[in-house]
Amino acid sequence: MSPSAAAAFPGPGDLLPVFNAQPGVTLLLSPEWVIVGASDDYLAATLTQRAAIVGQFIFDAFPDNPEAPEANAVANVRASLAQVMATGQPHEMAPQHYDVPDPAQPGRFVERHWLLRHTPVLDAAGQVQFIIQSAQDITARRLAERQLRESQTSEQLARADAEQQRTELRRIFQEAPVAMGLLRGPDFVVEWANPRMGQIWGRPVAQVQGRPHFEALPDLAGQGFEQVFADVLTTGRTRTFQERLATSRP
Repeated sequence: MSPSAAAAFPGPGDLLPVFNAQPGVTLLLSPEWVIVGASDDYLAATLTQRAAIVGQFIFDAFPDNPEAPEANAVANVRASLAQVMATGQPHEMAPQHYDVPDPAQPGRFVERHWLLRHTPVLDAAGQVQFIIQSAQDITARRLAERQLRESQTSEQLARADAEQQRTELRRIFQEAPVAMGLLRGPDFVVEWANPRMGQIWGRPVAQVQGRPHFEALPDLAGQGFEQVFADVLTTGRTRTFQERLATSRP
């Protein structure tokens, strides 16, 4: 390259405005992991100002959130940067939970999740001159996934609780001193009945359970019970009888 061409070629400092204005969430680090530049998109995503973070050690600018120690963000990013320094090769990280300081509440953090890639910029001798951190904000996706998991867990717990309550009610009904049974749907399928109801029917409950009432107990058909059951099913009103004659065959 001629001296005149070399003089015309911009140095790293001259390229910083270009780096800062480029689209994408990117950070430029020195080999000592000091922040050299930050794109406008990076500043927006991390809620920071360029003047506040440029010149800072990256982990001073972005420390761990003490309320999310399980994230282990600083250690993970440090390991990735160290690998890039040692190998001179890019390194793409697994999704990271790495919160950013909340500028509106000093000492507090705003939840963030990222896909991070660290790419070395090598000099003519193959030494790392800079590291570019490229980030993709996946916070909305991770929060949606967590909300779905929590919703599914809550639904599972609710189902388990409901099943436990049903089991307990069935136990109580089974031991009740009166005959009880549960019919379902327009065919009045016998969902369950306690032993005392079986005694009234004159046959084991197992022979009747799971079958339409008047199919399993045909001798009770035609005695007016069909209309009574239908009225309760369609109106939702309770029907009470002090005494009602019914005939059945054992």
